[in-house]
Amino acid sequence: MNCAVKKANRPFGHYANSVVRIGWLLFLRDFMYRYRQTFLGYFWAFIKPLLMGVPIILVGRQFDLGDNNAEVPYEVYSFIGLIFYNIFWDSVIFPQWIMRRTRKVIQNAPFPHEAVLVSSIFYVLFNTVVYLFLMTIVIVLFKTPVALSVFFTLMSIPLMMLAGISIGIYFAPTVLVYLDVRYSLSFISNILMWSAPIVYKQPETGLLSNINRWNPITYLISLPRDLLFGTQNGHIMFFVISLLFFFVLLAVGLNYFYRAMSIAIDQII
Repeated sequence: MNCAVKKANRPFGHYANSVVRIGWLLFLRDFMYRYRQTFLGYFWAFIKPLLMGVPIILVGRQFDLGDNNAEVPYEVYSFIGLIFYNIFWDSVIFPQWIMRRTRKVIQNAPFPHEAVLVSSIFYVLFNTVVYLFLMTIVIVLFKTPVALSVFFTLMSIPLMMLAGISIGIYFAPTVLVYLDVRYSLSFISNILMWSAPIVYKQPETGLLSNINRWNPITYLISLPRDLLFGTQNGHIMFFVISLLFFFVLLAVGLNYFYRAMSIAIDQII
């Protein structure tokens, strides 16, 4: 009996509870295995964002990518931009990461496929806690005042996750059969990161300005960062429009996910 039939014969609450429980177990299985094979162990969770962020920030400072007249130091501005982008990007890549890692489990023991998405959310939540801890340290070190609107920034973090999952949900079934998408993810990440004003000030004119303006990631990152320091620049409407775009993408993606999973499983069994 396939998962779709089982779902139809169960109360929704019981089915949802099973999905969350299996997702949690998949997360623990992969999480412990991932860090058990490293010398530094769980410290990699803290070191990795620093290793990525510090060189970019140093280069950005050297080439004067920030705003010299800004109230927020460039180091804080760019690091928090990278933190928010990492939350978004982790949500993109972890569904396919977990899917590929559980390939043999899927072949041998049918389970609700939504559990893979839930497992990836647990991964992103763990990383987000680490990111927020590092972000707090940077804000304290540079003595940067935080506005009362920081609560809206925190409320927007789950929205960043949903935005990332709305993209990652398309990749997840594909990696069961083909690895092309997985190999290209680092390239895609760099393109998306530099196409939005994450570590640089948005230019007023030119091609890059137009790319920034039409890129929904711009508003997904910029508004929460602006609200954190009370420097909001009137991007609320574009932020809402961007969220609507990602929600539509997610709704279509869920339908695609269910259809593509059955096809992908037929290919690997």
